[in-house]
Amino acid sequence: MLPAICDFEGAHWLLFSGNVPPLVYYSHFSVLILSLALAVFIYMSNKARLQNKIFAGTLVLFAAWVFLDSIFWATNRSDVIMFAWATIILIEPLIYAGSVYFLYVASHGIDMPLRGKIFIAVLLLPIMLAASTDYTLSGFNLTTCLSEEGFFAVQYIYPLELILTLTAIVIGLGAAKRAKDPADKKRVRLLTVGIFCFLLAFGWGNITGSFTENWQLGQFGLIGMPIAAIFLAYAIVQYQAFQIKVAATNILVAALWILLLSLLFINNLSIMRVIVAVTFFASLPLGVLLVRSVKRVHQQAEELQVANEKLQEEEKFQSELLSVASHQLKGPLANVIGYSQSILDGDTGEVLPDTQKAVHISLTAATGAVSMVDEFLSLGRIKRGAMFYEMQECDTKKIVTQTLFELQLVAEVRGLKLSSKISETDNLKVVADASRLKQVFYILVDNAIKYTPTGSIEVSLSRTQDAIVFSVKDTGVGINDEDKKRLFTKFGRGKESFKTNVASSGLGLYLAKEFVAAHGGDIGVESEGQPGKGSTFYVKIPTNIQPGTIGNKG
Repeated sequence: MLPAICDFEGAHWLLFSGNVPPLVYYSHFSVLILSLALAVFIYMSNKARLQNKIFAGTLVLFAAWVFLDSIFWATNRSDVIMFAWATIILIEPLIYAGSVYFLYVASHGIDMPLRGKIFIAVLLLPIMLAASTDYTLSGFNLTTCLSEEGFFAVQYIYPLELILTLTAIVIGLGAAKRAKDPADKKRVRLLTVGIFCFLLAFGWGNITGSFTENWQLGQFGLIGMPIAAIFLAYAIVQYQAFQIKVAATNILVAALWILLLSLLFINNLSIMRVIVAVTFFASLPLGVLLVRSVKRVHQQAEELQVANEKLQEEEKFQSELLSVASHQLKGPLANVIGYSQSILDGDTGEVLPDTQKAVHISLTAATGAVSMVDEFLSLGRIKRGAMFYEMQECDTKKIVTQTLFELQLVAEVRGLKLSSKISETDNLKVVADASRLKQVFYILVDNAIKYTPTGSIEVSLSRTQDAIVFSVKDTGVGINDEDKKRLFTKFGRGKESFKTNVASSGLGLYLAKEFVAAHGGDIGVESEGQPGKGSTFYVKIPTNIQPGTIGNKG
């Protein structure tokens, strides 16, 4: 059956026709562009956030509604009008439902309960079932070139939209009342007002057209849609409802540009005056709010700068205090280590076994304390940007041998076998800061001793084509995947480490990573995460480093 053709100019490019009143171009094109831009922006700002997805989806539905309504105005074909009108009737309640769902998630911070979703689904089900029946559209009036809405479309859909609007208001006001933080209260109230204005403007255009059949009058309702969208965008910017911060201010400016640009489509002076007046009075309060927001941001920036300066002064004072205290501690500790080592070497005479054991314990404790002091001093230098590296040729074999000599006794006291596998054929010399490299090796071997209750530790040193490779393999507690993520962070420690070594500062591996990074190298760990199978830490120092002094890279 051929479609009926109304007695006026047909559409060009679906949307353009001499039959379309100029006001329709303003009310449709501006909000269509704005809605799609805002939907894409909000979704891309945080794809994983549920409320972003819901609101972006609702805006896309609304943009589809506007597009279909634009086609309806331009076409003169009965089949196209019937299809566009029926689809519009189907989409309208979904926009209301999406608004309710969004407001619940945005105001409560959680997904809507299943019973709420079922309630909305039950309300929408009759519309889905009646979409292609005479209860929705009963026919086509060739005289007016309009579809004739059935009993169901008028008597059920509009009350449903009213119910959903009231539901949104109840949800928003209830959430605002329960919010304890004043900022949260204001944010939820703004979002509630924005959604109400959005639905009110939408409903005005539909209901006015349906009951008065003056569809041009209904366009004044759609003019409020971009205004409501701007209001919601302000709520997003001001209270970070979608965590998109200052960047969303661009949406407000772009919206005003689009509204002004759309005036080019209007050649009726009376209509243009109405539109300019509406746009001016609507943008006036939004402009005031935006100016206040900018002033508030500027004020907060100044306050933040003052607070930052105070914080820097406090950090400098704390760093200097820590440095002085650490240096004061290192002197007495060095004496303890020296005298303890002298006693163990027999310089003071024969040492009884019990005395030797006690001196061992004192020596281990003092050595550990000095290591911790060095860690805090290094951390302070890194924070101040005062860490420098003297890159000179050094023999990594000598550094590793010295490190093992210092820790051999500690391993024996803990009943651990400490062995080494150092290449005898490779050239193990490299340009590096010998003191920092020794600190890295010491940290890794010392950690292996601390976190290996029983078993052995094997240290290896070799050379590849472009790097010196140092590794420490133990039979300790192991490291699971979760602990690996924070292992090389500042004060980062694994769960099992708290059981094995309570006194650790949690800085060793962080500093080791900083030192290795300064050399352009790589540090990492391999572990199955099972006790007894232990871990293997490795360090790769490139062999192409040039001699000289470099500054802090931490």
